[in-house]
Parts: sequence; structure tokens; C-alpha cells
Amino acid sequence: MTPQAKNKEYYLNLNYSMIINKEDDEFVAYYKEYPKITGCGDNEIEAIEDLKEAFSCLLDVLIAEGEEIKEPAPVEKKVRVNVILPEKLLKSISELTNNRSVFLSKAAKYAIENKIAL
Repeated sequence: MTPQAKNKEYYLNLNYSMIINKEDDEFVAYYKEYPKITGCGDNEIEAIEDLKEAFSCLLDVLIAEGEEIKEPAPVEKKVRVNVILPEKLLKSISELTNNRSVFLSKAAKYAIENKIAL
């Protein structure tokens, strides 16, 4: 798609990474790419709807002013692997998280980023 063809509808249909947090007595939603644009609501759905409305308004301004609009980063392909772990270690990981794959991925990334040689 050429830059001229990237209209508001194009950006509204991209898969931006959304984060939703519970803060005090309300939910707050924002896109990872636009953390200062937020939506609030009494529940997650209201926060998401409010965020989408706020983002739509932001797009109107950015398009009118000819500003650059960030697009979501492409999602890295994930690959299934089999690993062998001691049963006790696997149990300990399972007690900390309900998603072992994410846990192991974050642990590996942390070790690599901090140059922890094992």
C-alpha cells in the first residue's frame, strides 16, 4: 500500500498491541506504540472502546497535520521446541506462572540481554 493510500481506516484496522491495567476503581487501556493515548472505563470493554475513540481522534490530527503514524511492529514467529527439565524445576516454574513458554522465553531473553553465561 502506498503512503497516499494509508488512510484513517487503514490504521484503525492494524493490530496494535493493547495493554489494559486496573488502576484504583477503573480500567485503563493504551496501545504499546502510543502509551500516552489512553482509554478509561468501569470495565475492560469500556476502556477499550474509549481508547479506540481517542486513537481515532489522534489519527484525525496526525493525518491532517501530515505527521508520521507509527505502525505496530511485526510479531516475531514463534517455534515449538521440546526441552528436558528436572521435574522439580518444572513444578517450581508452574507454581510461578500459568504460561511456562512465556516464562522460559523471558528468562532466556533476560540471560541473553544481561550476558549471563551458563
